[in-house]
Amino acid sequence: MSDEESTYSMAEYAAKWLTVKRASDKLVGLSLADRLALCEAAEPGTAARLLDEVGPLGWLMTAYDWRFWGRPKQLAPLFDPGDWRICLFIAGRGAGKTALASQWVLERIMQGAREVVFAGPTMDDVKTYMVGGYKRRVDGGNGSGFLDILPPWIRYNYREDDGVIELPDQHCIIHLHSGEVPEFRGPNPDTVWGDEVIKWRYGSRLLSNLRLACRSVGVVSPRLLLTTSPKRYKLLRDLVMEPSVLTIHAKTDENVGNVDKRWFDDERRRLAGTRQGREELDGELEGDDDADLFPMGSIERGRVEAPPKLDRIVVAIDPAGTVNRRSDLTGIIAAGRAGNVRDGHGYVLADKTGRYTWELWGEAAIKLAEETGASAIVMENNKFSDSVIANLRMAGQRRGYAAQPRPGFKHLQDLVGSNGRRIQMIEVNARGDKASRAGPVSTLYGGLDADKPPRVHHVGVFADLETEMSEFSPDAGRSPNRMDALVYAITELFELDRPPTHDRSAAFSGLRQSVEQAAAPAAHRGTSRAEGMASLLGALTRGSWGSRL
Repeated sequence: MSDEESTYSMAEYAAKWLTVKRASDKLVGLSLADRLALCEAAEPGTAARLLDEVGPLGWLMTAYDWRFWGRPKQLAPLFDPGDWRICLFIAGRGAGKTALASQWVLERIMQGAREVVFAGPTMDDVKTYMVGGYKRRVDGGNGSGFLDILPPWIRYNYREDDGVIELPDQHCIIHLHSGEVPEFRGPNPDTVWGDEVIKWRYGSRLLSNLRLACRSVGVVSPRLLLTTSPKRYKLLRDLVMEPSVLTIHAKTDENVGNVDKRWFDDERRRLAGTRQGREELDGELEGDDDADLFPMGSIERGRVEAPPKLDRIVVAIDPAGTVNRRSDLTGIIAAGRAGNVRDGHGYVLADKTGRYTWELWGEAAIKLAEETGASAIVMENNKFSDSVIANLRMAGQRRGYAAQPRPGFKHLQDLVGSNGRRIQMIEVNARGDKASRAGPVSTLYGGLDADKPPRVHHVGVFADLETEMSEFSPDAGRSPNRMDALVYAITELFELDRPPTHDRSAAFSGLRQSVEQAAAPAAHRGTSRAEGMASLLGALTRGSWGSRL
């Protein structure tokens, strides 16, 4: 389905999503292990008696059999007889997505899959969460990654540096792929597991390439499993609407027995009635709200895979004052502009926001400026006055830059490298509240009006930034550091904080045309030029005009 156009209305999507939820609700139920635990609670000794019947070997096999541990909803992708190529499992946090997917891959391999692909947001995510191996069950752990759930009788060779897992006895190889790389060519897998699609930098393009690649004819038919938290991305809605996609919806509370009860109770209370709670806990895939300052739909309409040649690039910083577990992040965003200020287009290039020490965020910003070719670093200095620019100067010195006066400006300084490269240091004072500062920027995104083309484009997906933008509320009580840095960058690129410039030539042209139209009747009336000039000078020096002359 095209990224640019939808062949369905939001009302049709809402009806389909309701159908998905109703079908998924029919799968809610207890696992065989849950039911055995209830029997044991009602009649102690039941579990021991049943285990004695299957014997030690039978129990060992059962301990690694997903059909014993998985809930009906988690077993559906394995045993659903439907004619589907793609299964989309959308669920809240802690709903058991990773365990389900790892077990699905293992079952596919045991059925004869020979070539598998794991694709996640970043290679670190793939290795940490999808591959796992840090909390293996054979070692007494409770991890959900693929290596964590492998039974002890399956041999494997994990070549981490090569991004490959080999299972020699099953004649199977697993390729690891990052969502930051849109291309996928070479392998023709019969099995693909894609995790957290909403955080893939180039989600639409990579998924399209994976679908094209997953075509191998073998013992098992080619299939893709996509596990993800919900986010209001058109990519997910398009998948829900595809007839050949099996969509399953799950809530966090369905897996409450496998998450910390205090965590669940606290988060359920904290997020009650909020959009974040509906997404992160209830697994709801919603549409845009008319009240959103930055509707997700407007962000998606402007999304591109690569920017054109840019005329100006800046890096913007929203610095945090402290560094600890509860402190704000330091927002660092790179953006550029193609064309002029009046009708050009902006492009968000990178998000390097993080929890930096005071010394390190300056170096991170300068490094990003070097990588993107930025000519300026814009920083908010309300909280820290001269400390912000002083920190940037010191970071520049550590990277081989010297602070020099800007040509033509006595009190402004730039960072100048040994090769002559000059990076302007621009300080801004944040005026008004966050919503009023972000308002002019939001208009450049186009809003929910599909007929108004956006003038700001995201190059790929910036999941954390876009979450901050689409969920921003002045009453939220938390600082949107990424969004603040973005606002500073776009404001600088489009000079939104400058006084408006008037086109005097256009104004004079209009005045001349009006005068010429009025002059002809006046000439017939015989009014003297001297009398007219006296009246004109009198009008120009009176009232509101008088104060301007």
